[in-house]
Amino acid sequence: MLTSVVITNPQGVTLTLPLGDTSGGYEVRDIQGLDPVAATVVSSVFANLDGEQEQSSHRGKRNIIFTLGYSSPAILELRKNLYKFFLPKSRIRMRFYAEELDMFYLEIYGTVETCTSPLFAKEPEATISVVCVDPDFYDPEPIAWHDSTTPYDTQSLLTYDGDVETGFKMIMNVDRTLPGISIHHRTTSSGEKNYLIFNNPLVAGDVLTISTIPGKKSITRTRGGTTTSILYGLDPASVWTTLYPGSNYIKISSGGAPIAYTIEYTNRYGGL
Repeated sequence: MLTSVVITNPQGVTLTLPLGDTSGGYEVRDIQGLDPVAATVVSSVFANLDGEQEQSSHRGKRNIIFTLGYSSPAILELRKNLYKFFLPKSRIRMRFYAEELDMFYLEIYGTVETCTSPLFAKEPEATISVVCVDPDFYDPEPIAWHDSTTPYDTQSLLTYDGDVETGFKMIMNVDRTLPGISIHHRTTSSGEKNYLIFNNPLVAGDVLTISTIPGKKSITRTRGGTTTSILYGLDPASVWTTLYPGSNYIKISSGGAPIAYTIEYTNRYGGL
């Protein structure tokens, strides 16, 4: 069960909206848009065949709507205070706290679409619409998973706790000359194997960073304090693998002795 929502405006100022507590002057009457967003399914019709064939699908943006009542007679002051956080076009951060775990919360960013609060209503209240183009809720604490390369078929288990697939960032401090590396990934649910093959020489002292995060995919090399994109070293047959909910088996091969690496990722959730 949700216990409170904390809003942070672009200036870093916060507004706490506790659920069931009206001592701050506001009463949280309703929050809509916290369920998983609907998917848009694109399909085609084939002649003489019943039904349709799916071509693609994706989840749309999220629309969170707050309905706030006023628990203090100083309605004008409370109304003006809301504008500091919910002025249309403002980009805000929303953190939703729950009671199931101590200090458990997820956050999401959005842009205020509307903030209406009629002055001449019998029971004044504010209705605020926030559009989140990225529909997922994020655990703000990133996770670092450590392992080492191996020339063998041994795969390491990485358990992903989120319920929406997520990209990751792999960071490796190279300790010798390498012709390249390969990332092998599979899940127990599908058994499908994905490979990301990088073929570009690396030398001792290089820091290789591979990001498979959607919208931020990249391969960079830091050498002598200078970071350079080396995306051209990616094999065309490679797949930008992502972590799926549950068990993920990963193996990174470089040949020779093990080299330590770190995989950083963030848990993502499709709804509260």
